[in-house]
Amino acid sequence: MVAAEGWRLCVQLAARLEMPAVLESIMLLLARTLERTLDLSLSMQDMDTLLASHLTVRLAVKVFFEIATDHGHLLTAACWGSVVEQTVRLNHHGLVIQHGHLLGENSTEERGRALSQGGAPRRDTGDNTELNRNSSWVNLFTDPNHQDLDGHSRTEALALMDSCQVMQLFCSSSKFLSVESLVLLAKALQVDISPNGLGEQAGLLCLHLLVEVVLHNRDRFESVWPSLLFSIEKMLQPSWSTQIWQRVTAALMRLCSRLAHKSEIAVVLFDTIRKMFLEPGRDQSLLAAIQPQLAVGVLQIVQNNVLHINRTATSWQVIVDMIQLVATDSHGPISLAALEHVVLHSQPLSGAALTPCLSVLRHLLLNISMHDQAVHCSAVQLLLTVHLRLCDSQALQDPSVWPPQSHYVLELLADVCSSPKLPDPVGRDAISGFSSLLRQGNGSPLRVSLAEWMSILKTGLFPMLHQLQASATARSRMELGLEALERALLMVLPILVKEDGFDSIWQTALVVLAGFSRLRDPLLDEVMLVLGQLLAVLGELRGPQVLTSDLWQSTVEVLLALCGAGLELSEEGLEKMLGVSAVLPAVETDFGVGPEVGSAGEAEGEEAVQSSVVEDQCQEAVEHGVVLVNSDGAEAEAEIEAEAEPSSNA
Repeated sequence: MVAAEGWRLCVQLAARLEMPAVLESIMLLLARTLERTLDLSLSMQDMDTLLASHLTVRLAVKVFFEIATDHGHLLTAACWGSVVEQTVRLNHHGLVIQHGHLLGENSTEERGRALSQGGAPRRDTGDNTELNRNSSWVNLFTDPNHQDLDGHSRTEALALMDSCQVMQLFCSSSKFLSVESLVLLAKALQVDISPNGLGEQAGLLCLHLLVEVVLHNRDRFESVWPSLLFSIEKMLQPSWSTQIWQRVTAALMRLCSRLAHKSEIAVVLFDTIRKMFLEPGRDQSLLAAIQPQLAVGVLQIVQNNVLHINRTATSWQVIVDMIQLVATDSHGPISLAALEHVVLHSQPLSGAALTPCLSVLRHLLLNISMHDQAVHCSAVQLLLTVHLRLCDSQALQDPSVWPPQSHYVLELLADVCSSPKLPDPVGRDAISGFSSLLRQGNGSPLRVSLAEWMSILKTGLFPMLHQLQASATARSRMELGLEALERALLMVLPILVKEDGFDSIWQTALVVLAGFSRLRDPLLDEVMLVLGQLLAVLGELRGPQVLTSDLWQSTVEVLLALCGAGLELSEEGLEKMLGVSAVLPAVETDFGVGPEVGSAGEAEGEEAVQSSVVEDQCQEAVEHGVVLVNSDGAEAEAEIEAEAEPSSNA
């Protein structure tokens, strides 16, 4: 006790008189004492014994760190270098960052799954000591060959280190250092040599302490950041191991997660991330090794700071690019969770801020093979939510037009619903979403103009259905596509039927309907019902002149094609049937100018009739078609049954 008080009086006198050279001499003397006694070759048990029972060693350790804690503003560069060296020496035996504080730390993948699901990481309660030790920071900061001891000496050694408050020196106490002393401390922690010279364990400890210094001195970020940046760049070089790369990346992501809400600091951090990981020409082996840390890190960043991230090319674009970088098969759910936070929990997105997000969503939907189809379904729902928000914003400005990004959303939905790589439930969700998206323009929240409807049908719905028909997808998707066409046309016909563009829309709709009848598994009955329903609605809207002769001929051709497919006619017979329909005399029907339907005797004398058998089949098909479309809107349930019997009558 007397010796300790003597040392303290000397230190207090030197500090009061502001004599940093005297303090430096005292600290270097104490450091040499520790170096002679606390040799790195000692076993952990011998080290614990010295710290527990050797009074000289205990005194030197206590006074040494008291000087650094109480008079840090007077320490020179040599003093801070000695402090870092003795900290590394002591932690070689697990005395600074204790084993019990960090054992059982979750792996990066597990933390990512927990974060993406909105829960806390699950702790490992098993007895797999090797797994716990390898997943802990302690294994990287201490000698892995030493065993953790729970004896009396170990307890006394840990108690001594707690009283020295070594970690507090680099954390809370560093906030009270002068700027000059803080810079000296940061430079002392700077990792500027190879792992062979310093050692990976010591290098990671210095990096960890330097991150703590930066976090506790964020108001003086510009003073300490250069040293941390230098260390990060040094430790991401190929001479360091993959495990070091991962720990360094995790440290950088942690720093961004904690400080990204400060715009001035966020600009610096995101620019560093862009240069290190996003610029072309980066080491692909490095990116592959650190991808789990990047995935968890970007999720934590957006969860903690999404409301504060500036919509600038430096910050916002880096976040979106990071999400796309980690959007791989193994980290798809994490990247989708990050994208959801960016889109749903931030300020309303539009224009340049939304476009990169939609690009990432396309990548997630079409280029990622995730085992859980629920993730793809969630991505589709996110896309629909984005469009609904766009419509809500557009309704406040001009409810008569679609949002500018609507066509991009429709195009992406079309690619999803027609993709044979995606599970069938995902494709069905996309088709249903496409249909619900169109309904958003029919009064809630928008009431778009006729020109906008024409545009969305020609460039959105019809191309999507053509794309769906060309894909080798399940019948259930085709049925939903046909249902989407029916709903869209029934919704738009009341405003379209009296306009000039009706003819082209109807012709295109007939082509699409005919396409559903030419599938590998054709939807004959379903197309018949849809066409009958549409014609009945048209009759109610415009009366007898709803279709011109040209439109009637096209409509009857589709009907005849459906009948021919139902009758299983040969291709030659179907061509003859269509030829007959082209020369049938016109007659006024309830729906306008249509083909005349009469008995076999009324067709007598027609030169275009080449075969009586084909004529009978054609007339019967047309009769059934007209009956179908004159059902006054009721559901057509009659089935066309044709029996081609030879007839001697002309």
